[in-house]
Amino acid sequence: MAMRYVSSIVLYCISFFFPRDNNLWVFTSDSKGSFYDNSKYVFEYVNHNTDRTAVWLTSESRTYEELQNNEMQVYYTNSLKGIFVSLRSGCIITSHSNNIWRVSGNCLFVQLWHGIPLKKLGNDRRDEKKLFRRISDAIVPEPDIFISTSDEANSLFQSAYGVDSSSIAITGYPRNDQFYQRREKSDQSSYSNRPRTILYLPTLRSVGGESEGIDLTEDQLPLQKIESKLKDLEAELLIKPHPKQSLDIQSSNLDRIKLLERRTDIYSLLDNCDALITDYSSVFFDYLHTDNPILFYPYDLEKYENDRGFYYNYTELVPGEIATDSGEFVSELNGLFGKGPDNRAKREKLKNRMFRYTDGKSSKRVVARIEQAIYK
Repeated sequence: MAMRYVSSIVLYCISFFFPRDNNLWVFTSDSKGSFYDNSKYVFEYVNHNTDRTAVWLTSESRTYEELQNNEMQVYYTNSLKGIFVSLRSGCIITSHSNNIWRVSGNCLFVQLWHGIPLKKLGNDRRDEKKLFRRISDAIVPEPDIFISTSDEANSLFQSAYGVDSSSIAITGYPRNDQFYQRREKSDQSSYSNRPRTILYLPTLRSVGGESEGIDLTEDQLPLQKIESKLKDLEAELLIKPHPKQSLDIQSSNLDRIKLLERRTDIYSLLDNCDALITDYSSVFFDYLHTDNPILFYPYDLEKYENDRGFYYNYTELVPGEIATDSGEFVSELNGLFGKGPDNRAKREKLKNRMFRYTDGKSSKRVVARIEQAIYK
């Protein structure tokens, strides 16, 4: 790890000496450059609505082939071409913490981020490795623009990462634009004949700052009981475990429970799901744009709060019913479809609190903010 930081610092210093092309914008997401999240949606917007040259960087062959097949510019992150294009770009855009900063000298560095914090981040984490955080803060440059959704979210990012208030731009998250655009373009009645769909997104656990691949078991998900309840509700359950989690459903003879591919971009299907189940994922904030019901299943709430910590009182904040064990999980499925308390007012209130904009134009605002900074 030490050598990786040294080489990154050397490249970062070199990057200041390259002339930059302000019409060339480089995009990536997580450490692998998967094609998803806020970066994906701004990348697509730039390709379809501007004359800027947008390039995606990835280390995944499937992502590389997908973008090539769609005639979009893409390079492998550590290829000579990828590094050279990065060193020439006038703007580097990411949605996660990764090492793209190493080529960001003398250009605009934009952090789109990937969610409103519910669980504590960065300096605020109870399980954070403080020495590693201090070293990282000393080495990694601050973004010139940090995207946020509201004044309240701003304060959380400032607490977690020390983001300068002058760098924060409240634009909304580009990945949420489709909730509004799709409603304008599509006839939702086309989905009336399909089963009601519930999406379950469990959160990865971590201990001591290290992510753990804690498998989902019968203790948390009694699959046969859930299958029976789904049949009564005429519904199906889509489960997307974290890549470090596993769940065996192959041997259970299930018709109404399906596992999604780990590479699935959930934001391409959220608006077509009738309900969401999660525990601590910030995706529930985004799902508020659909006004569909949410069930919260924090089966290890006390432990998770002690290990990681929250910015809010969990039980007071979440706008939906809470199941704390597998029995409650099964019984609360009824409440997702009009057989339980109505939490619409609470969802609407929280949405207005956490999102300044609900108009489907966040990508447009992000690009406008970048252009303002580049061409000022």
